[in-house]
Amino acid sequence: MHTILNDTITKQITLERLENIKQLGFARAGLVSAFFVLHLFMGWVLNVPTFRGKELYFSLYLSLTFALHFFRKTRVAQKINPNSLALIDIPMASLIMAHWTIGADDERLLRIGGFALSFNLFFIHLSSFLLSRSKTILTFLASAASVTVIQSITKTHINTIIVSQLLLFIFLFTTLYKNKKVYVLIKKSFEEQAKIEKLSRYFSPNIASHLQSQGELTTAGREAEVTVLFADIRDFTKLSEAISGQEVVELLNALHERLVDCIFSCGGTLDKYIGDGIMAYFGAPIADPCHADRAYECVKKMKKAIANFNAARELKGLEPIAIGIGLHSGKVVIGDIGASVRREYTIIGDTVNTASRIEGLTKKHQLDFLATEAVCERLQNRDDLRLVSEESIRGKMQTVRTYTN
Repeated sequence: MHTILNDTITKQITLERLENIKQLGFARAGLVSAFFVLHLFMGWVLNVPTFRGKELYFSLYLSLTFALHFFRKTRVAQKINPNSLALIDIPMASLIMAHWTIGADDERLLRIGGFALSFNLFFIHLSSFLLSRSKTILTFLASAASVTVIQSITKTHINTIIVSQLLLFIFLFTTLYKNKKVYVLIKKSFEEQAKIEKLSRYFSPNIASHLQSQGELTTAGREAEVTVLFADIRDFTKLSEAISGQEVVELLNALHERLVDCIFSCGGTLDKYIGDGIMAYFGAPIADPCHADRAYECVKKMKKAIANFNAARELKGLEPIAIGIGLHSGKVVIGDIGASVRREYTIIGDTVNTASRIEGLTKKHQLDFLATEAVCERLQNRDDLRLVSEESIRGKMQTVRTYTN
């Protein structure tokens, strides 16, 4: 489960990284174009001398920017784009700032040294959107080299250069730490979502909400007393042969939707779908002394739901659907069972097997419902139940009494 979850997170982060690289390309094209226009306006319209002479660098920068963007699907661009901050932006910004130092006085040199630090801190910050530790470290190394070169050209004092490098390193550390915390947060979010989806799959909304808020779901094996319900569609093989595959799926989905609603409305737990059948249980994961009553109430709701479903089918000229339902109460083992790559929260034991056998007996007796004496003994009111038979079933030494309503 953890391997699958980690693979899912890695895939989502990769997709997010690719999208961020694409958006970074858009942003780079817009910003470089804006700075180029500003440079031309200030230098050639307002006649500010310091904004002249860098047209070649801006043209080269803009050309690389648009080339990487428009040819981003090529192999070369796909290798460069994730590292474009270190390979394109920082070197080009450094060239422009280096040209800016030509003929500058001491005060302007000092400002350029400060600009170099600010720009490279910004580049390290941008690298966090790449969601990659290696890309951020590469950006830091390029930034550290750029700041060292520019501040050396501007004759910045060695103490200032050391402090600048320290600030860059601190910014690197905080960026990496932030990315790590974001990854942990994403992983926790995925785990929480997976847990919620798992709870919603098995349990009724009320039970799922309770388990989520209390954190009470224990996946380790334990014993519990439950009432197990098996429901199966009669003659489904014959029915499915007369309709298309799509209609088979639509019919099953419609039936299961109604049956699961009945299970959840009575506080039951959906265990699994078995072909055209369904298995559920009552009394776990939250212990409930009235599990048999809830299961019997679910049977009544299922029979009513199927009757309404058949009434709608008859209006369309379709044949009615018949189901068989079996109930049995007793001890089971409950927990996450299966291989490490795929486990399911389920129940096992003789009680489960017996419930399945009882459902099978409904065909023999041509009834839509049978319950064992173990269920009847736990019901608060069993007045509407009558004895059907006492017979042997496969896997049990003693005979079993069955009842119906």
